[in-house]
Amino acid sequence: MIIKIFLVFFIACSCVAVLFIAYNALLDRRTKKLAWIKFSMILLLTLIVTGVCIGVALWLIELPIVRWIAGVVDMIFFSFFHYLPKWALCIWFVLPLLCAWFFYFIRTLFYVAKSRLKYRKWKSRQLEQEEQENKTDLAKDDKASIHFLGTTLTLTKIKYNSILGLQRTYEIAKKQGLQISETETGYAAIFSNSEGLQELQAIFSQNSLPNDVVPNRPSLVLFDAKEVHCTTIKDAITKLSRGDTIG
Repeated sequence: MIIKIFLVFFIACSCVAVLFIAYNALLDRRTKKLAWIKFSMILLLTLIVTGVCIGVALWLIELPIVRWIAGVVDMIFFSFFHYLPKWALCIWFVLPLLCAWFFYFIRTLFYVAKSRLKYRKWKSRQLEQEEQENKTDLAKDDKASIHFLGTTLTLTKIKYNSILGLQRTYEIAKKQGLQISETETGYAAIFSNSEGLQELQAIFSQNSLPNDVVPNRPSLVLFDAKEVHCTTIKDAITKLSRGDTIG
């Protein structure tokens, strides 16, 4: 009986150890379905192997020579056990083990629950961070698609809805050539002479924009990746004088 209990206990502990190792290897801080499927397969296989091992152990116990050895062990053990005070034995050995097991069991439950909570919070922060990064990337992509000229050009600031701002930029264009500024939907450009017009036409050619819509006169040009809108400086000042807006 003692050998039988020992063998069954040893096999059961081995089963629990295998499952514990499999859980830590496959499921700890993991939520994928594939990991759960693998663990379920290992669980089923471990239970089958455990049942087979217990069956083999019980069969071995029934062999004559093993049964005789088990009988001798039982006789020695129970002969010694009957001389021991039962309550004292329970208090000295069994109760401390049960208390220790219960303590560590509760502690393990708290540890697992705490670890799971930390992992979920960490996972939530990761998802929020990834979502924020995705939004940032989308914003960058949108900005890149709107301001498609890149950083190769020298940009300035054009207040084309202000008469003074328009005139000031026009005077700068006379001295420094083509002036380009970023807008919310694309770009604004002002040229005052043929050199500025040629620079703008070169930019349009590089970005597959139509050149023929740009007049051969000093103009304010609003454009994006698809459309081009032109207004001569004179017409733009007239519109602004009437209180209209451009763009």
